[in-house]
Amino acid sequence: MRDIKFKNLDLSLIDKLVLFQKNFLDELNRNVFSKKELIRNLNSKYNSTYICLDQDSIVAFLSAQRILNYCEIHSLFVSPNSRRKGIAMTLLHNLIASCKEKKIDNIFLEVMESNKAAKNLYFKNNFKIYGKREKYYKFNDKEFDASLMKLYLR
Repeated sequence: MRDIKFKNLDLSLIDKLVLFQKNFLDELNRNVFSKKELIRNLNSKYNSTYICLDQDSIVAFLSAQRILNYCEIHSLFVSPNSRRKGIAMTLLHNLIASCKEKKIDNIFLEVMESNKAAKNLYFKNNFKIYGKREKYYKFNDKEFDASLMKLYLR
């Protein structure tokens, strides 16, 4: 990690984030945000998108939405070459700190049941599994279950 920066998404980074997602369509299971969605989210006080830049190139992002007194993580992704460097942990910690500041009660997410690395990240941050969605993810003509996870903040 040479020149790593963490920041909130702003208009100057929208096109870079769209391109970043396109470069990792398969890894993101084709679940990407369009430019229009990113701009809409940016203009909403209920959405947060945190970006990690390495020498001004996006290498990771986390997108979440506040709904009443809870927050839902929609996407947390780190490019393969930037993994195992603490980036996902930092993005998650930034979200958790923001939620605590806003007096959010819980953070929810779903993660592919077989994604051990992601689940371990969440377990290290005290998330608990509270349910399962069978055959929730579908790609390459295969279906995968999702683990539903929750972090109690209050």
